[in-house]
Amino acid sequence: MLGLSCIGNIDFLRLKIDEKFHDFVEFFLTFSWESTSNMPILIINQDDIFLKELQNAFEGQGYQVVATTDSRKALKLFFQHRPTAVVLDVCMPNKDGFEITKEIRGFCKKTFILAVSANQISLRAIKKLGANVALSCLIEPTTIVSVIKAITKTVRFL
Repeated sequence: MLGLSCIGNIDFLRLKIDEKFHDFVEFFLTFSWESTSNMPILIINQDDIFLKELQNAFEGQGYQVVATTDSRKALKLFFQHRPTAVVLDVCMPNKDGFEITKEIRGFCKKTFILAVSANQISLRAIKKLGANVALSCLIEPTTIVSVIKAITKTVRFL
């Protein structure tokens, strides 16, 4: 892993995950679940290095990944691939994560949306628009994969 966050080369600034949240993720990952290989994930992030880290982390867990740095392609890719989950950057040029979330929620309420941003105010705002989870982009890509994995398996489990 290159160890680069979505705001630059500041590997040491990655945030720790709350212990309770970590316990939640670990609890769901202890079950034996069906393969994730048929579960496409759409990643939309302007930082091509962070996007590649996320893509590698998801593919390493057996997910099919559709990834783009061009936010204008987001909705087209969403309809082409019908992803189980969308991981998107809140702050992007052309079309930001707020617009993309509104568009996706206008068509589909069930797709899991995980938004990432370095801005805490943006994270709170995008949750109000329909993102299921909003996390700092300073966390490790493997943590984002763990969240998606736990949520998608929980949804199938329930």
